[in-house]
Amino acid sequence: MAYCINGYAMKVPQKSGRGFMEYVYCRALTIELGRANIYFKREVWLPIYYDEYKIAARRVDFLCAPNLVVSAFQYLFFHLLTL
Repeated sequence: MAYCINGYAMKVPQKSGRGFMEYVYCRALTIELGRANIYFKREVWLPIYYDEYKIAARRVDFLCAPNLVVSAFQYLFFHLLTL
């Protein structure tokens, strides 16, 4: 699944061009993932644990599977993380 999502993430700047703010690319990726029928959630807060203690939380741009996170950065770098 990560390979497919990476393909859609690469497609976004090719179709829309460069120079937009991060939220524009995230909205475009939302459209691409929806067209591909890939289940995802937007702007999810994930807890950060240390020795069974919740010490913080981090917002991720996309949660595409129980263990696949997609974060977008300005200048359209999409980072896939496996939890």
